[in-house]
Amino acid sequence: MNGIQEIIANYAQREDEQFNWVNYGYQLDLDDRQRRFLIQSLLQSEGLSLSDYHQNFHTDALTDFPQLNDLLTLELATKTDDGLLLNPAGVEVSDTLGVWLYSPQVKALMEDYQWR
Repeated sequence: MNGIQEIIANYAQREDEQFNWVNYGYQLDLDDRQRRFLIQSLLQSEGLSLSDYHQNFHTDALTDFPQLNDLLTLELATKTDDGLLLNPAGVEVSDTLGVWLYSPQVKALMEDYQWR
């Protein structure tokens, strides 16, 4: 067995108390927490709330991530009273938004990751 099948087999064989911890991942810094917020918000039907972003991070999302304006320029999102909302064209390519907003650190970690 290798790859995904091995991961699933190991997961299924765990004892109940082993689900109390993880042995992978890394601690998100502020930049990655902001990016995660953007990704999760844009992928929700309510879209990105700029006031929620400001409340969480005490800064402006469009200043922190000016590339968000590309969503408007490319007609993938519309501006709402409080943020950005993906339109049908944006939803159609939404699987690429996460990668587009990943930090260089996350991209490097993904490139270096090897299946055991």
